[in-house]
Amino acid sequence: MIEIDQAAVDTVRAARQPSDLHSSLQTALLLEHYTIPLYLTALYSLVPGANQDAASAITDIMREEMMHFAIVANVLNALGGHPLIDHKDAVPVYPGDLPMSIGGQRVELKQMSIDQCHVFMAIEEPDDP
Repeated sequence: MIEIDQAAVDTVRAARQPSDLHSSLQTALLLEHYTIPLYLTALYSLVPGANQDAASAITDIMREEMMHFAIVANVLNALGGHPLIDHKDAVPVYPGDLPMSIGGQRVELKQMSIDQCHVFMAIEEPDDP
C-alpha cells in the first residue's frame, strides 16, 4: 500500500481558508498527471486485439485517473486557485518519484509487464484491501 507523506496530510488538516489548500491541490493534480502516462504507455504496448482483459482494466483505471485530474482542477478553480497544467513545474518527469512522497514509489514509463503491473497494484491498492 502506498501512503501519502504525513507532512502533506498535516498541511491539508491545518488549512483554515481556501487558499491554504491551493498548493496541496496543485500537488494532487501533479500526482494524477504522473499516473496517466504510466497507464497509457502500458496500454499502447499491448498487441491490439490481444490481452483484452488487461487492456480493458488499464483503460478503466486510466479514465478514472483522468476524471480525478479534472475533479482536482475543478476544486482548485472553485477555491480561487489556478491549476498549472502547461507549466514546466507541472509536467511529470520519468523516471521519477510520485509527488507527496507517496510511499517512495519511483515510476517509469514502461511497456506492460508483470513488474509494471505490480507498480500499478501498489499505486491503486486501497487502505483496506
